[in-house]
Amino acid sequence: RKLDGKMKKLSAYILSIVSISIGIGIGNAEGETLATGNDTTGNDLYDWCQSEDDFALVVCYIYIEGAQKGQQSGAGFALMSLFPFLYNRLTDEEYNKVRDSNTGDLLGYCIPAGVNRIQIKDLLVRHLTENAEKRHQRGDVLLWETLRGAFPCKNSTLE
Repeated sequence: RKLDGKMKKLSAYILSIVSISIGIGIGNAEGETLATGNDTTGNDLYDWCQSEDDFALVVCYIYIEGAQKGQQSGAGFALMSLFPFLYNRLTDEEYNKVRDSNTGDLLGYCIPAGVNRIQIKDLLVRHLTENAEKRHQRGDVLLWETLRGAFPCKNSTLE
């Protein structure tokens, strides 16, 4: 997909802000660094997602949303690279529909309509509680395990 000049500049601006944010880490009010990029572990998520501190809970929700969207985007890019002849002929609306209907099968999870972020957080905390021996592992992988276990797709390519 080609971006016009304004969209390229906006995309570059957003990417630079995200990169800087990941590079400097996410800090709390006391100035302690909570985590950076892929350094986020299940231990971090376990602490943030159970915290009574509003800031930590916001970090939990942002991480879950970002990791989930990143997984979906990665699966979408994988599909595009496997079938460029198909994706190059689609309108934006058709592309979104095809991408959204296939990335779940590729990832191994299909989140039903109506599931909210609180439910996903609760499922993640339960998974981390029941699998304490894995909490040192990467947070995005543990989130993927959680979603795959809770919301498996009927026709997943990972079965």
